[in-house]
Amino acid sequence: MPGMTDHIFDWDTMRGAIDAHLSADNRLRPPSDAGYEGLMRGWMSEGLCPEEWAARNAQDGASFSGGEHRHADLALDAWVRRLDAILFTHGAVEACRRHYLTAAELEAVLEREAGPF
Repeated sequence: MPGMTDHIFDWDTMRGAIDAHLSADNRLRPPSDAGYEGLMRGWMSEGLCPEEWAARNAQDGASFSGGEHRHADLALDAWVRRLDAILFTHGAVEACRRHYLTAAELEAVLEREAGPF
């Protein structure tokens, strides 16, 4: 697909890399503030798993630090940590895009990604 390179993980390899990232000890993460937690909750409430959310939305963010914080809601915390792992694992967003997006959706995402921020 356009913009994809040969070194991108296949789906199973990407999932293994994400799981390895998540196994790191997270007890030292500071608590999230209410504003940031609300933003993360809004993303999760879209009903997409972290992989599909990243496939469809990663190009729209300039930075992400949600995984650096602890969230009181354990389901939200798990969702945000998985999203963090996807965003910071080389090739994971591209693998998610190949898995979740149609060719037309991928083309639109790549056009948005190449445009001005």
